[in-house]
Amino acid sequence: MLKYKDSADREWSLKLSIDVVDRIKAATDIDLLGKPKDVQDAYAKIMEDVRVLMNVCWHIVEPQAAAAGVSIDAFRQAIDGDTIERMAETLTEAIADFSPTHLRTLFRKGWEKGKQMDDRQLSGALAAMEETDLEKLEAKAKQKTSAAISKMLERSDNSSGS
Repeated sequence: MLKYKDSADREWSLKLSIDVVDRIKAATDIDLLGKPKDVQDAYAKIMEDVRVLMNVCWHIVEPQAAAAGVSIDAFRQAIDGDTIERMAETLTEAIADFSPTHLRTLFRKGWEKGKQMDDRQLSGALAAMEETDLEKLEAKAKQKTSAAISKMLERSDNSSGS
């Protein structure tokens, strides 16, 4: 069974069924039961907005939370950056497992490619930051400031000399 832990060290199981998918749709208007393109669009909507991700996961774990005496507020308070990542990965696996067999591989490959793209973008941004020479940037900023001040003084001199 697919599980993740929140920052309060509580373990949550994310397993989809028709009942759970209907509960999610009724509460969030996210439909995980439909044509592959519709499910893909719903998945994208979930992954684009942490609040949507949290709400979808809440509606999956709500019976577990009720049994454990965990309110939605307590659930939300235990969501930090690492939890979001674990939650997203676990929900992705749950959606893949809920998908028909012929779509499961496609769904997982899409997730892997998306993660690879994210990792490349992050690596590129980090590399660019490492290569940035702050002294050169500071010198350029000073040059631009000096040039702008010089132009303003020239204009002032020209307008007062006329």
